[in-house]
Amino acid sequence: MKKLSPIFVILCFVLSSCYKEDIPVVPDGSIYFVPFSATPILTADGDTTLKIQLKTDYPTAIKQTTLTANIGKFSNESNTIDVTFDNAGNATAYLKSVVVGQSIISAATTVGAQNINSSPITFTTAYAEHINVNCNALMTNALGEKLVLTMSLSRNRGTVSQGQDLTYKAMDSLGNLKGAFFNRTLSNSDGNTTVEYWLQDSTYTGLIVFKAIALNDTSVYGVNQVYVGED
Repeated sequence: MKKLSPIFVILCFVLSSCYKEDIPVVPDGSIYFVPFSATPILTADGDTTLKIQLKTDYPTAIKQTTLTANIGKFSNESNTIDVTFDNAGNATAYLKSVVVGQSIISAATTVGAQNINSSPITFTTAYAEHINVNCNALMTNALGEKLVLTMSLSRNRGTVSQGQDLTYKAMDSLGNLKGAFFNRTLSNSDGNTTVEYWLQDSTYTGLIVFKAIALNDTSVYGVNQVYVGED
């Protein structure tokens, strides 16, 4: 068997030790948010979404980034999501919110310790488009008698923002205001709110018509009625 020359062995060792994998250097600014075409203003209805686009010029080195939003949730129903860059260096996420306010998204990577922020995203109040008034059909005219009204607020898309207030009217059959409202509540996360109605007239019998009206738009309202009988 023919032995290898010592000089050949040394040459092979030197060449192999000199080889290193070509790992690209990742400078600052190697990931960035694609600018929005217009200032993003969305309704905080929990359904309207905003497309978030990111870009990297080093897709072979940066495979993934972690996004975190101070307001809103991504498609995984969390305020944090990991997104993957494709071979062209593009990554996409979608954000929505039921919370009103200004959201900033941060993007972080382990490669190059990149950490950047998006431009502000504004979520505005999702107002009610429909109001349904629920109450008992009968009450008496006793001075201590009260009636609880429950209002359900809804929208054609998504949900109504929590904390909405309404204005109320109670009218007799002639259109005169009658009685008073107390202990009104703001709408909860399910879009429900309540108020107590007191007739305060032991001589009145007949119909009372209720009207619950949105504060931001008086064309949005709900109606119901109760018949007042003798105590």
